[in-house]
This record gives sequence, C-alpha cells and structure tokens, in this order.
Amino acid sequence: MSEGFIRNVRVYLALQKIQWKEQLSYRASFVIYLVFFLLLALQNFVAITIIYGVSSGILGWSYYQMLALTSTATLLFCIIVYTVDPNWLVEELTKGSLDQHLARPVNTQLALLSRTGSKEVVSSVAGAIVILAYTLLHLSFTPLEFAGFVLLFLTGLFTLLSVWLLIIVGSYHLFKKGGFLYTMQGIFQTSGQYPIGLFGIFGGLVLTLVFPVALATNYPVAVLTGQLSPASYLGMLALAIVIMVLAYKGTGELMKRYVSGGG
Repeated sequence: MSEGFIRNVRVYLALQKIQWKEQLSYRASFVIYLVFFLLLALQNFVAITIIYGVSSGILGWSYYQMLALTSTATLLFCIIVYTVDPNWLVEELTKGSLDQHLARPVNTQLALLSRTGSKEVVSSVAGAIVILAYTLLHLSFTPLEFAGFVLLFLTGLFTLLSVWLLIIVGSYHLFKKGGFLYTMQGIFQTSGQYPIGLFGIFGGLVLTLVFPVALATNYPVAVLTGQLSPASYLGMLALAIVIMVLAYKGTGELMKRYVSGGG
C-alpha cells in the first residue's frame, strides 16, 4: 500500500512540474495573472476593513475574527482552483483526451486532479497566507487550538475537494457539460467567507452536509475563537471524514462507468 501511495505522489508531482513548465513558457501572461490573483486575495481584506469602519460588524464577529474567516475561505478556494478546473475536466472527459492518462497505474481521482487547475492562482494562495498570518497575531488562542484549526482545515479541504470532484464527474455523466460549475463554485466561494449563521438552518445544513464549505472555513475558525467545544470539534472532524470517504467512493463508482467520448 505504501509503495502505491508513494508512486501516486511521484506521478502527481511529475505532472505538476510539467504543468508549471507549460505555464512559465508564457511568462508575460503568467505574471499578469499573478498580479490579478494577488489583488483578488487583497480585496476581502479591504472589504472587511471598510465594513468594520462604518458598522458594528457581522453577527457579533470581531474585525480580526472576520479577517480570519475570509482569509481562510480565500486560501481554501484558491487551493481548489489551483488543483482543478471543473469545466476543463468535463470537456476533456467528453472528448476522451484523458483516456491515456487514466490508463496509467495510478489512483483514478489523483489522475483526474493532476491534469488540470490554474497555476497562476498561487499568488492568491500566498496573499491569503500572509493575511491569515497577520490576523493570527491579533487573536488569542492556545497551541492546541491552533493545531485543531490546521487539522480541521486540511480535513475540510480534502473533503470539499472530494465532493467537488464527485460533482464534476457527475456533471460529465449527466450533462457532458461543466460551464455552469464555475457559477456554482463562485456561489459557494462567497458563502464560505461569511458566518454560517447568516444562512439560517437550511443554508447551514447545505454548507455543512451537501457542499461542505463550512467544514473548512467556519468551523476551523470557530476553534481559534473558542466557539467550538471539544465534543463538537470531534463531531465535525468525524463528519468531514465520513463525507470525504463517501464522495471518494462515489467518484470511483462513477468512473467505473466512464465511456470515452473519443471512441
């Protein structure tokens, strides 16, 4: 098992290296996009600063708590965008362009994720990390709470990525199109930047169970701010793992029914 895992990681890193070389072959365009995505990472910082400069805030969250939430959400979705381009992946499956790639002796989900994504968004990832680091300097938390934040964030990230891949592959099977997935991605990206309480009970359930954005944004930040009890933390961690496993297996089952669009 360990040998298979190491082989999968090596293949993924090798393909990432190839993609980076392709991106860097157009240096001027790449630099322009780097600047663009860096500005996107800064826009939430500016927006939250303005909101808290003219109002008392959002649902009792302090300025730095909201900065922690928005920067965590930005980091989350920039990693998602870096990893997978939904419409591109659906189109490649439809055309059969990934057939040879999928035939390699690597994990199917890893094979899908290793051939797509926007590398320019790495500047947004860096920007979000800088803003989050600045924010953490102004929050009071213990080392254990910080470790809990990191663990739940990473678990939530892999959970969301697994669910997103399931939705993408499901879109291929149902519609053979994926352009609308950009709109869906944008909706949930925006939703992750606000306290889950704003969306009511139904919205909270959707953002926790259906498209589990809150498991990687609201709940990890709640650990830092002392709003999540140890029992609730363990429950959310277990829930994230269950959803991740189910989504992973669901994608595997759908790919077993994959029929190449290229014949």
